[in-house]
Amino acid sequence: MRLILFLSKPLAVKGNMHFTLFIFIVCFSVVSSSPLNANESPVRLSLEQAIEIALKNNRTIINAQNSVNSAKLNLSTAHSNFDLKIRPFAGGGITDGDQNFNSGLNFSKNLEYGMQVSFSPYMSKNDEDYATSVGLALEIPLFKNFGKLVNTQNIKSSEFSIRSSERALVQTKENIVLETVTSFYNIIEQKKNVEMNQMLAERFKRHTAIAQIKTDVGLAQPLDVYRAQIKEKDAQVSLTDSLEKLQTACNNLKSVLSIPQSREIELHDTPVDSTITKLNINQIEAIAFENSIEIKNALDSLNEKKRAAKIAEHYLLPDLTVFFDYTRSGNDNDFNNDVFRLSEDSWRVYLTSSSDFKRTSEKNSYRQSLITVRSGELELANQKDQLGKEIKNQVDFLEKSQERIAILEQQIQKAMGKLELSKIKFNNGMADNFDMIEAETELHQAKLNLLSAQIDYIIATYRLRKIIGTLIA
Repeated sequence: MRLILFLSKPLAVKGNMHFTLFIFIVCFSVVSSSPLNANESPVRLSLEQAIEIALKNNRTIINAQNSVNSAKLNLSTAHSNFDLKIRPFAGGGITDGDQNFNSGLNFSKNLEYGMQVSFSPYMSKNDEDYATSVGLALEIPLFKNFGKLVNTQNIKSSEFSIRSSERALVQTKENIVLETVTSFYNIIEQKKNVEMNQMLAERFKRHTAIAQIKTDVGLAQPLDVYRAQIKEKDAQVSLTDSLEKLQTACNNLKSVLSIPQSREIELHDTPVDSTITKLNINQIEAIAFENSIEIKNALDSLNEKKRAAKIAEHYLLPDLTVFFDYTRSGNDNDFNNDVFRLSEDSWRVYLTSSSDFKRTSEKNSYRQSLITVRSGELELANQKDQLGKEIKNQVDFLEKSQERIAILEQQIQKAMGKLELSKIKFNNGMADNFDMIEAETELHQAKLNLLSAQIDYIIATYRLRKIIGTLIA
């Protein structure tokens, strides 16, 4: 803007067309590169729209969703262990001057009970000899590594990770929703504070003018003027503070919604409704124990610990595996049909074991798993106690907030009565402006306190819904 105003003045270098063209290009570049946000209309939001935008755009939620997707990929990897595997192999070289080459395919599949089946067609060339074979192998664990419990533990662990990450996503959404609600109502509170502080500053400004006029004609004292001026300055300071808090609240909401800080936002007129509802703590606790994410986490974690204990107990069994393989092969000096005529058979059956007689490691692992299960049971009990305490504290806060709101409403009525009486006395010359200024200050403060109590009550109802697990629903 300053550059445009500068161009409206005579240029210092007259007759220099190059310099004029340069200045014009600079100004055009500055204007054309100005932020688009300056021309964008403000974002108008209701509370529902703000929550919807937060759930869609908030980066913390997106990051939590990425964790869920990553856990699902881990589950897919765990399932792939039981897919049919096809592995080609090939090799070649020279040994003592003789050339050799081999190639083939290996088809293998792991079964959920621990068995492994493989099938391998094979071809090789050693100097001038050709050989082909087909092999079939079967591996069967008899004790330690047999059964779905131990062979599908990676799948079960991945499923547990998915459930945990999904619950973490829900918790993140609840936190963001509560933060959105808090920021939204904080803007409403500060906006109303600005309006009330502006009105109070104007009223005290009129009081100052009236006191000055009365002092000039001898109907008031200079003290009345000073008193009104001091209150006027106090109101101006409060107005400045509320404007700063309003801007901070707007910035916080824009951050939660992932809206650029340069973009302006406007909130739809939202009534501050603090309708008092009767709370039944027994019903609230029943809902909480059914829906609380913390309880679900503790319970699922306990079940996972119990599953790990069963696996540790299963590993106390000896490690014994039976192997069976069968091969049918053929060979010839020439690479012709005879080489594929498999005429030779061979087979093997054998047992292997690597168990330790004392099995100290396995026994200690099992004992540790039992300790972990008991710790999980204690954690679940602690979570239930903690949930009950949080519900009790929040319900008590709501009940005290209801009482506080009722008292503040009565206080406003008393302050209004005091203000009317002080006006009558002041207008009839029965008192100075002290009582009237004091009454207006008390009424203003009572209204601010009532608004703050109403906002606190509303946010507390959302916080209670978060505690009992019904905020998102």
